[in-house]
Amino acid sequence: MKLLKPLYKLYEWYILKDLKKEKMPRHVAIIMDGNRRYSRLQGSRDPIQGHQRGIKTLEKVLDWCIDLGIEIVTVYAFSTENFKRPRREVEGLMRLFEENFKRVAENEKIHENRVRIKAVGNLDLLPENVKEAIRIAEKATEEYDDRILNIAIGYDGRLEIVEATR
Repeated sequence: MKLLKPLYKLYEWYILKDLKKEKMPRHVAIIMDGNRRYSRLQGSRDPIQGHQRGIKTLEKVLDWCIDLGIEIVTVYAFSTENFKRPRREVEGLMRLFEENFKRVAENEKIHENRVRIKAVGNLDLLPENVKEAIRIAEKATEEYDDRILNIAIGYDGRLEIVEATR
Protein backbone atom coordinates (compact mmCIF):
# COMPACT_ATOMS: atom_id res chain seq x y z
CA MET A 1 0.00 0.00 0.00
CA LYS A 2 2.91 2.39 0.69
CA LEU A 3 3.98 2.02 -2.93
CA LEU A 4 0.62 3.36 -4.07
CA LYS A 5 0.76 6.46 -1.86
CA PRO A 6 2.77 8.63 -4.33
CA LEU A 7 0.44 7.60 -7.15
CA TYR A 8 -2.58 8.46 -5.01
CA LYS A 9 -1.10 11.91 -4.23
CA LEU A 10 -0.51 12.50 -7.95
CA TYR A 11 -4.07 11.42 -8.74
CA GLU A 12 -5.40 13.70 -5.99
CA TRP A 13 -3.43 16.66 -7.41
CA TYR A 14 -4.68 15.91 -10.92
CA ILE A 15 -8.32 15.89 -9.81
CA LEU A 16 -7.99 19.00 -7.61
CA LYS A 17 -6.29 21.12 -10.28
CA ASP A 18 -9.34 20.82 -12.55
CA LEU A 19 -11.92 21.68 -9.91
CA LYS A 20 -13.09 25.28 -9.94
CA LYS A 21 -13.26 26.91 -6.51
CA GLU A 22 -16.01 29.27 -7.62
CA LYS A 23 -18.20 26.25 -8.39
CA MET A 24 -17.72 24.63 -4.99
CA PRO A 25 -20.65 24.45 -2.59
CA ARG A 26 -20.42 26.68 0.46
CA HIS A 27 -21.69 23.93 2.79
CA VAL A 28 -21.12 20.17 2.62
CA ALA A 29 -22.78 17.60 4.89
CA ILE A 30 -21.24 14.20 5.55
CA ILE A 31 -23.05 11.25 7.10
CA MET A 32 -20.64 8.91 8.85
CA ASP A 33 -22.00 5.52 7.88
CA GLY A 34 -20.60 2.09 7.09
CA ASN A 35 -17.70 1.97 9.54
CA ARG A 36 -18.95 -1.15 11.33
CA ARG A 37 -19.67 -2.83 8.02
CA TYR A 38 -16.17 -1.94 6.79
CA SER A 39 -14.67 -3.40 9.96
CA ARG A 40 -16.56 -6.67 9.46
CA LEU A 41 -15.50 -6.86 5.80
CA GLN A 42 -11.89 -6.47 6.93
CA GLY A 43 -12.35 -9.49 9.19
CA SER A 44 -12.40 -7.57 12.46
CA ARG A 45 -14.89 -8.32 15.21
CA ASP A 46 -14.18 -4.96 16.82
CA PRO A 47 -16.36 -2.24 15.26
CA ILE A 48 -14.19 0.46 16.86
CA GLN A 49 -11.44 -0.38 14.36
CA GLY A 50 -13.85 0.54 11.58
CA HIS A 51 -14.75 3.78 13.35
CA GLN A 52 -11.05 4.62 13.73
CA ARG A 53 -10.56 4.08 10.00
CA GLY A 54 -13.61 6.25 9.36
CA ILE A 55 -12.01 9.08 11.34
CA LYS A 56 -8.85 8.85 9.24
CA THR A 57 -10.91 8.99 6.05
CA LEU A 58 -12.90 11.94 7.41
CA GLU A 59 -9.64 13.79 8.12
CA LYS A 60 -8.63 13.39 4.45
CA VAL A 61 -12.03 14.60 3.27
CA LEU A 62 -11.85 17.62 5.59
CA ASP A 63 -8.40 18.45 4.18
CA TRP A 64 -9.91 18.36 0.69
CA CYS A 65 -12.72 20.66 1.81
CA ILE A 66 -10.16 23.18 3.09
CA ASP A 67 -8.13 22.91 -0.11
CA LEU A 68 -11.28 23.44 -2.19
CA GLY A 69 -12.39 26.48 -0.19
CA ILE A 70 -15.53 24.92 1.26
CA GLU A 71 -16.50 27.12 4.21
CA ILE A 72 -18.87 24.93 6.22
CA VAL A 73 -18.81 21.18 6.78
CA THR A 74 -21.38 19.37 8.91
CA VAL A 75 -20.51 15.84 9.96
CA TYR A 76 -23.37 13.67 11.20
CA ALA A 77 -21.33 11.55 13.58
CA PHE A 78 -23.63 10.02 16.21
CA SER A 79 -27.43 10.04 16.36
CA THR A 80 -29.60 9.33 19.37
CA GLU A 81 -30.37 5.96 17.72
CA ASN A 82 -26.68 5.06 18.01
CA PHE A 83 -27.06 4.91 21.80
CA LYS A 84 -28.99 1.65 21.22
CA ARG A 85 -25.87 -0.10 19.95
CA PRO A 86 -24.03 -2.54 22.23
CA ARG A 87 -22.68 -0.85 25.36
CA ARG A 88 -19.07 -1.74 24.54
CA GLU A 89 -19.34 -0.07 21.12
CA VAL A 90 -20.99 3.08 22.52
CA GLU A 91 -18.30 3.36 25.20
CA GLY A 92 -15.61 2.93 22.54
CA LEU A 93 -17.20 5.61 20.40
CA MET A 94 -17.37 7.98 23.36
CA ARG A 95 -13.63 7.43 23.94
CA LEU A 96 -13.00 8.23 20.28
CA PHE A 97 -15.08 11.41 20.55
CA GLU A 98 -13.21 12.50 23.65
CA GLU A 99 -9.78 11.82 22.11
CA ASN A 100 -10.61 13.47 18.82
CA PHE A 101 -12.26 16.60 20.19
CA LYS A 102 -9.16 17.14 22.34
CA ARG A 103 -6.91 16.43 19.38
CA VAL A 104 -8.75 18.82 17.09
CA ALA A 105 -8.32 21.60 19.67
CA GLU A 106 -4.56 21.35 19.11
CA ASN A 107 -4.61 20.54 15.40
CA GLU A 108 -2.27 22.84 13.48
CA LYS A 109 -4.33 22.78 10.28
CA ILE A 110 -7.48 23.74 12.20
CA HIS A 111 -5.73 26.82 13.61
CA GLU A 112 -3.89 27.74 10.38
CA ASN A 113 -7.19 27.73 8.51
CA ARG A 114 -9.19 29.34 11.32
CA VAL A 115 -11.76 26.54 11.48
CA ARG A 116 -14.36 26.98 14.19
CA ILE A 117 -15.46 23.72 15.82
CA LYS A 118 -19.08 23.48 16.90
CA ALA A 119 -20.86 20.47 18.36
CA VAL A 120 -24.59 20.36 17.65
CA GLY A 121 -27.24 18.03 18.99
CA ASN A 122 -28.49 17.04 22.43
CA LEU A 123 -25.13 17.20 24.18
CA ASP A 124 -26.80 16.50 27.54
CA LEU A 125 -26.97 12.84 26.47
CA LEU A 126 -23.17 12.59 26.38
CA PRO A 127 -20.86 11.58 29.22
CA GLU A 128 -19.21 14.43 31.09
CA ASN A 129 -15.72 13.64 29.74
CA VAL A 130 -16.98 13.99 26.14
CA LYS A 131 -18.79 17.24 26.95
CA GLU A 132 -15.57 18.59 28.49
CA ALA A 133 -13.56 17.61 25.39
CA ILE A 134 -16.16 19.41 23.24
CA ARG A 135 -15.86 22.52 25.42
CA ILE A 136 -12.07 22.42 24.97
CA ALA A 137 -12.35 22.21 21.16
CA GLU A 138 -15.03 24.89 20.94
CA LYS A 139 -13.13 27.23 23.27
CA ALA A 140 -9.87 26.78 21.34
CA THR A 141 -11.58 27.82 18.09
CA GLU A 142 -14.33 30.19 19.24
CA GLU A 143 -12.69 33.28 17.71
CA TYR A 144 -12.42 31.77 14.23
CA ASP A 145 -14.87 32.58 11.47
CA ASP A 146 -13.15 31.62 8.20
CA ARG A 147 -14.57 28.10 8.24
CA ILE A 148 -16.95 26.08 10.40
CA LEU A 149 -16.90 22.38 11.23
CA ASN A 150 -20.20 21.28 12.78
CA ILE A 151 -20.13 17.89 14.47
CA ALA A 152 -23.67 16.54 14.93
CA ILE A 153 -23.52 14.29 17.97
CA GLY A 154 -26.56 13.16 19.95
CA TYR A 155 -28.83 14.45 17.19
CA ASP A 156 -32.24 13.14 16.20
CA GLY A 157 -32.99 13.41 12.50
CA ARG A 158 -36.74 13.09 12.97
CA LEU A 159 -36.76 15.89 15.53
CA GLU A 160 -34.73 18.01 13.12
CA ILE A 161 -37.41 17.60 10.45
CA VAL A 162 -40.19 18.52 12.91
CA GLU A 163 -38.26 21.61 14.05
CA ALA A 164 -37.58 22.66 10.45
CA THR A 165 -41.29 22.64 9.63
CA ARG A 166 -42.21 24.98 12.49
